[in-house]
Amino acid sequence: MTTENQFNLPSLSFVLLKGFGETSIPVQVGLDNRFLVLSTFYTLSPVVAIQPLLDGFLGTQADLINISKSNYVNLLLKIKSIEEDEDADDRIKSNDSLLIVRAFHQLVVRHNLKAAPSTEVSDEDLGLAIKFAVEQDDLIKNAHQNIVNVLKRLAEK
Repeated sequence: MTTENQFNLPSLSFVLLKGFGETSIPVQVGLDNRFLVLSTFYTLSPVVAIQPLLDGFLGTQADLINISKSNYVNLLLKIKSIEEDEDADDRIKSNDSLLIVRAFHQLVVRHNLKAAPSTEVSDEDLGLAIKFAVEQDDLIKNAHQNIVNVLKRLAEK
């Protein structure tokens, strides 16, 4: 890896990762600024933060909250209510910053919240955004597992 491909990102900020079908996926910059955290639920290898992998900078959590505070709070409340349901998916946690950011990013894009931050998102759309975020985590897990399997097969040869 060449140094011109590496760049410094603010710790714990969020960026869009390329390469997952037609959709870029929000991931978090690690504490050391050099690696991207792909999932907080699955144990995955971190990815080195290099320019060709990135599709955009989302900002810090505070930057995202400032896009539409009321919708951000409503999303947190929805996640909390799902988390408290005994029958809910155990991957939905109110302390999972990546889940929250992925769901919120989906709301921002789908409802154009940057241009219309006062738009109130429906409870149904909050739920759909959370489901979408969980599906993105599954997509990352599956892609990672496929890479691990290929590497194992190559090592066996």
